[in-house]
Amino acid sequence: MPMPIAGRVGLITAMMIDSLGTGLFLPFTILYFIRATKLSTASIGLSLTIAALLVLPVPMAVGVAVDRLGSRLVVILGNFVSAVGFASYIIVGNQLELVGAAVLAGAGQAMFWTAIRSLIAEITTAGERRTWFAFQVSIRNAGYALGALAATFAVGLSVPGVFRSLPALDAASFALAGVLVFRWQPPSLEFVKDQNNTTDLQPLTPPVPPTPPATYRSALADSALLTLSAINLAFVLCVLSVSLIMSVYVVKTLHQAPWVVGQLFALNTILVVVVQTPLTLRTRTVPAGKIVRAAAAVWAVSFALLWTASIIPGKYRIAILIVDIIIFTIGEMLFSPTLNALAIEISPERGSSRHMSVFQLSWNVGSAVAPAILTQLLTAGPEWLWSTLVILCILMGATISMVVPQASPPASNHRKPFRLRAASRTGNHDSAQSAH
Repeated sequence: MPMPIAGRVGLITAMMIDSLGTGLFLPFTILYFIRATKLSTASIGLSLTIAALLVLPVPMAVGVAVDRLGSRLVVILGNFVSAVGFASYIIVGNQLELVGAAVLAGAGQAMFWTAIRSLIAEITTAGERRTWFAFQVSIRNAGYALGALAATFAVGLSVPGVFRSLPALDAASFALAGVLVFRWQPPSLEFVKDQNNTTDLQPLTPPVPPTPPATYRSALADSALLTLSAINLAFVLCVLSVSLIMSVYVVKTLHQAPWVVGQLFALNTILVVVVQTPLTLRTRTVPAGKIVRAAAAVWAVSFALLWTASIIPGKYRIAILIVDIIIFTIGEMLFSPTLNALAIEISPERGSSRHMSVFQLSWNVGSAVAPAILTQLLTAGPEWLWSTLVILCILMGATISMVVPQASPPASNHRKPFRLRAASRTGNHDSAQSAH
């Protein structure tokens, strides 16, 4: 069944442009500041880490903003704040200015990624959300890849001013994406259901009576949300192990040429762009709990293989790395849309923005602590790094049953079991359902 996009083309275009601009700058972030400022590499890294820590509370404020302003407006504001932040990189001259600009850029990204989940939940039906989050991942990776290729080509030309243009182009992409979302008119849910030729069935149990909007107190008291956020924190550490550590591990530990790293990342990106949406469409009727357990098992195998690569003869290492990145990418494609969709499924109809904020906080915390944790583990030895990640995968697979039942109905049934389950736990959740 093809995924209906009627009424959402404006949003899709905006997300693609946003990702394209990010791909232009992201791979050259550290190198840009080395070239554009007199700061040392250590000072640049410290400044970006401080900025990431300062941005940590932003998702909590975004939850309140979504309730008051609406998710679409917060997405627009997030794009414009990001545009100002990345444009500020052009005039950065010292460490304090770098921290300030990075805080703006990070805050804009936190606003966007917190609010976009709520926006997608508003314009999709339960049965298609997992597919929509998968589609979002695909276009994001496609944009990153195209942007990175364009930037690599431009930098390779050695034309004066190319580096200075990268943050400017990224800022322009955020501003254009914000304008496109502003001009886009979200479709009504009735229109979406008509396009899907389906309607959401009513739950078999009586609906829960309306209650006041949820607060952060009720969100933080939601054991399912906290468990899912902990699982997501582990997911972030695992997924960043490849983007942050793989280059160092392959070159320094496995003694391979730097071009091998580039080929591995290219293979990862191509697989996500081509396979992500079809894979999610094929697995959309599989219960979310089973998907997460399967993804955790796949990742455990991937990290075990990376560990093995350090103890086998060098001539076999490239082959193992190629097989491994394929296995890792399959796990990534299973995990990513499912976790985001589950965050929506376990949220109440009213106050879901607070749940999204708590969930986004786990992403920010994971991104902030990952460099320190992963580098320390690698310094201790490959066996410490990869065995720790294998244990995290086992814990993710074991604890997902605390969030969803062992055998939950498929998303296409539209019976909305997860929110009903939350209702029975807290006594104040409306019934509903869906799928990152």
